[in-house]
Amino acid sequence: MWKFIKLLFVLAVVIIIGNYLGQYTRGLPVYHFENQDRSFRYSTMPSKGRTIAMMESSHTRFLAESDRIKEADTLYRTFDRSILKFSNWYHYLTNEHYNYPHKKPSEE
Repeated sequence: MWKFIKLLFVLAVVIIIGNYLGQYTRGLPVYHFENQDRSFRYSTMPSKGRTIAMMESSHTRFLAESDRIKEADTLYRTFDRSILKFSNWYHYLTNEHYNYPHKKPSEE
């Protein structure tokens, strides 16, 4: 029984440490968005000044130029949340990038 508890403890420590170290090795975050038919794509990079507000502004301009109805042309995030990345849970709940509905990324 103690071996099992020790094994669970070691696995939990490895997962937690791996998640924290992963934050420092993955680089600057880039978030990709697109509409349903992929006619509008945008990547935000908060560290470089490409924000959600800029994406919304570009999307509004795109809708005006293409005569689309805004309600019918929804933006989707094309990046997942990983439940096993415990260190990101707060980020998932508070970051505005995750407020958009999810869609699988497009294949090019």
